[in-house]
Amino acid sequence: TFKGHSWRITCIDISADNTLLASGSWDTTARIWNLDTGKLVGPFKSEDWVGAVRFSPDSRKLAVKTYWGSSLEVWDVQSQKLDTVGTPFKGHTESVTDLALSFDDSLLASASFDNTIKLW
Repeated sequence: TFKGHSWRITCIDISADNTLLASGSWDTTARIWNLDTGKLVGPFKSEDWVGAVRFSPDSRKLAVKTYWGSSLEVWDVQSQKLDTVGTPFKGHTESVTDLALSFDDSLLASASFDNTIKLW
């Protein structure tokens, strides 16, 4: 059992190497736990409620989408800092509904209620 969020948990993801668990919550944080030790690796403070979390295939990045908002964030898992290349990503005019990271971390795709898919 993993505890740490102070409000509703909305999403989870497990890293491809099965070592990390990420969760997002209405408490405006994404949290990552080490599955071997159960210890919290780091909370990541988002700009709004978190609606989706996705690890990159190499587990070095965590993509976070806000719950109602139209922005995306990409976090460096090791440094626990926002990735510096243009994040948070803004461009959708409606809520972002899903996201995906490419295998080599070079592309982030987002889908939205504005009927578009954007590549970042």
